[in-house]
Amino acid sequence: MMKQVIPALIADNQKDLSEMVCSVKDYVSRIQLDFMDGLFVETRSLDFDFRLPETETAFEAHLMVEDPLSWVEQHGHKVDIILPHIEVLKLDEDFNALKKICDDKNLKLGLVLSPQTPAEKAYPYITELNQVLVMTVIPGKYGAKYLPEMLDKIRALRQRYPDLDLEVDGGMTSETAGSAVSAGANLICSGSYIMRNPQPPKAIARLMDALNQ
Repeated sequence: MMKQVIPALIADNQKDLSEMVCSVKDYVSRIQLDFMDGLFVETRSLDFDFRLPETETAFEAHLMVEDPLSWVEQHGHKVDIILPHIEVLKLDEDFNALKKICDDKNLKLGLVLSPQTPAEKAYPYITELNQVLVMTVIPGKYGAKYLPEMLDKIRALRQRYPDLDLEVDGGMTSETAGSAVSAGANLICSGSYIMRNPQPPKAIARLMDALNQ
C-alpha cells in the first residue's frame, strides 16, 4: 500500500492559501485543505470562496463543519476527496445523501474520526468509503497536543480492513510518523511541522524518511 505525506493547510485568505499551495505542490501528490466553520470547532479557516491553482496535485477537503452536504454542493467541484467528520452525520440518511452527491460529482469520500469517536462507528460505512482519517489531536488548530493512544484506533481498523487507506492527522513529525505507520497508517497528514518550517520541502523529506524506515 502506497505511503504518502500530505501537508495540511489552514488559511484565512486567498493570498495565504495560494502561497501555501505553491510552497508544497511540487513535492507531494496530495494536499489537505482544512475547512472550519467556527461551529464544529471554534476556529475558522478557508471560510471564503477559495480558488486553487491548476496543478497535478490532488486536494482533499477535511470538513470540520456542521453541514458537509451544503459545503460539497457549493465547493465540491474544486477538490478531489471529501473528508467529513462522522460526528456530524447523525443518521444513515445523512451519509447516504452525502455519498450520492459525491458519486454524482465523481468525488472520493472518506470519514474522519475525532479522538472521542471509537473505530467501530466507521465499520458500517467502510465498504462505501475510499479511506478513513483518524485524528490524533483534538481538531481545530495547528499544534494541538498529540494523543498517541489514538494509534490503537488505527491498529483496530488496519486489523479489520487490511486494504483500507488509513490516514492519520495530528502531531505528525519525524519522531511520531514512524509509530503511526507501524500502527497501520499509510497516509501521514502534517500541518504545523511542514507549514511552519522555513523550508517545507525539507520537512516533507524528513517525514518521508520516517515513513520508509
